[in-house]
Parts: sequence; C-alpha cells; structure tokens
Amino acid sequence: LILLFLFFPLMTTSFYIPSSKSSTTTSLNANSFINSQLSNLLNRNNKNKDPNEPTIVFTIPANSIKIGAVQFLLQIHLVSQANQPEKKTWLPQQNDYGNLDLYYKDGSGMCTIAVTEDSITAARYGTSISLDYLLQETILLHSALDEITKAIFDVDDTVTEADRLIILVEDDNAIDRARKRLPARTLTELISSAITSKNNININPM
Repeated sequence: LILLFLFFPLMTTSFYIPSSKSSTTTSLNANSFINSQLSNLLNRNNKNKDPNEPTIVFTIPANSIKIGAVQFLLQIHLVSQANQPEKKTWLPQQNDYGNLDLYYKDGSGMCTIAVTEDSITAARYGTSISLDYLLQETILLHSALDEITKAIFDVDDTVTEADRLIILVEDDNAIDRARKRLPARTLTELISSAITSKNNININPM
C-alpha cells in the first residue's frame, strides 16, 4: 500500500516541462517504470532486514586499485554532489576505512562507495528507504561511475600500467554491468526534476 501511494501520482499524471526551444509534454508510464526498475530500487526483504547489513548496489572487480588515490578522487566528486539537486541533500562523513558515507537528508538511508585493492563497491544501508532517496542515489551513483570510467579509460598513453589508478580484470565489462544494476539515468533524472522543480512543471491529468 505504501508503494502504491508513493507511485500513484506518477501513474496518473504527465509532466509538462517548458523548454527554451519549444514546450513538450512527456507522459511517464510509471507502471512500466516500476516493473522494470523496482528490483534495482528496493530491497525485497526490508521487513526482516538487519539494519547493519548493507544492500550491495554494484561491485566493480579489478586486478589492482590504488586505494588512497581512488578514495581521494571519489571523495572530491561526492562532496561536490552533496548539495545536488538541493542544498544539504547529502551529508558526507568519512568512515574508519577512508571511504565516504553519504547520509540522505530525510534520514531514510545511507550510501557508501567502498574502495579496496581489488574492488569498488556501492552499498546502501537502511530498512525504510524512501522513493526520494532511491532517485537521488541513482543519480549520484551514475555520476560516480562517470568518474571511475574517466580514471580507467581517460589516461594518457605515457602513463605506465604500474601508475594507473584502476586496472580492471582483462576484457571485463564491469562498468556496463554496474550501470545495468541502476535504474535508467535519463528517466530517473526526469522524475527527480519533476519532484524537485514543481514550480517549473505543470502536472496535467492523462
């Protein structure tokens, strides 16, 4: 019943988003969105879930990772996203392992990206995760994957393998697999924009 309540406005509305070029109306079929994305958004066993046990969102295995450098890279990026889309959306705190824990503004959940010598893992903590949290976590993690991708592939040819920050397992499509475990980026950003920018959106019955 709670899920139906949360998704009902999306199931029965279309969003009118003004554009500088032209005004367009985008009808969001929330039924399709829920069916295709819900398994990635919600932990199926929240009722009996240990609050100290994380939900693993994705894991990127690697042959080698320079832990300190990659942690620093991700910390700079994640802190820069803490006020997106609104001020104090995320509260970042460094944990005992040198990674950042990001607490969401509504207190429903926490996200962390753990870096070890052979993996990068995004995990979610919380037993009563809100829809708003899930939308913003998806946007945050997609942006973190962008930074990880740059660290792997946007490297000058003169940089030796020993100096690379991240070396993936050979022929491994770990980044693509991680993205597939997240809801679609464009649709998530559109819904988030509709929720956080109500003054700029006219909501009309379908």
